[in-house]
Amino acid sequence: MKNNKNAFIKKIFSKYGLRFILFALSPMLGIIFPILFEGPKGQQLIPHCWASNHPAYISRNPNVKCDAPYKISHDILGPIYVLNFVLFYILLIIVFLTILYTIKKVMKYERLKSGKGKMKGK
Repeated sequence: MKNNKNAFIKKIFSKYGLRFILFALSPMLGIIFPILFEGPKGQQLIPHCWASNHPAYISRNPNVKCDAPYKISHDILGPIYVLNFVLFYILLIIVFLTILYTIKKVMKYERLKSGKGKMKGK
């Protein structure tokens, strides 16, 4: 009996394990964006210039030397940050609720298996 249970667990994990792990890690995609673009000037992983109108910004401030390879304006990056924030928390809530639902179903299955619960008819 114990061997059958272990074989069942191995079969379920081999079939669904990678999917569950990737699903549980999906909210971590929301952390990648701030890691790449946040930080003091010159210390970001992807160096960029925040000026909204880059040529006008450089002509107004001749002492400023911008050698960033990427010119990203606040007008573009602001909505991306908001979208990233919203998607991160939505995915986090979905994963959390899925884990709770799975735990609830496993507990119900164990109760039915032990004979302490009732099966409801349709």
